Amino acid sequence: MAISPENSSRRDVSPAEAPAPRRGSWLFAYPVAWVVLVITLAGSWCPNCHDEAAFLEPLYQEYRAKGLEVVSLMFEHFGDFARAAAATTRFRQQYGINYTTLIAGVSDLDEASKKLPMLSQFYGFPTTIIVDRTGRVRKIHTGFSGPATGEHYTQFVVEFRKNLEQLLAEKGGAEHERRSTASAVRDQTS
Repeated sequence: MAISPENSSRRDVSPAEAPAPRRGSWLFAYPVAWVVLVITLAGSWCPNCHDEAAFLEPLYQEYRAKGLEVVSLMFEHFGDFARAAAATTRFRQQYGINYTTLIAGVSDLDEASKKLPMLSQFYGFPTTIIVDRTGRVRKIHTGFSGPATGEHYTQFVVEFRKNLEQLLAEKGGAEHERRSTASAVRDQTS
């Protein structure tokens, strides 16, 4: 779902009401200038992707009003779009996912690398890319240490939240430009 400052007050929708997964090359034009964007490369077949979705959906609900957006690029086992979309829809429903999911291709490391050539190397699913408000990639993490990993999961959650809160607190992109312009105008009229 492409969003902008003008339509950022979108209403909550249940996974059943959410638009069906779709294909598209919109990502490169995504308006990151005012959001912190978490992009995850995932698949409904991937156990760690399930743990990651169970972590990301509540996080998205908690932080989206502060400028967090999550986009999941789904790489499924099926070359057939209808089957891939059905698997992704079941995945969304299982975890109550309200963030954007897109069918990105077939679950193959080479396929994913071709879809995201800006990644120097792609090692596996899930891979999480965190983009700041200025559009700069700040972190790339491969894998997910779910709740079964105990202390590793606890540590991951603490670090992820700390990094996310720091990025959400930073000014950047269009928001920074609007505030700077408003301050300059106010300073000139004082």
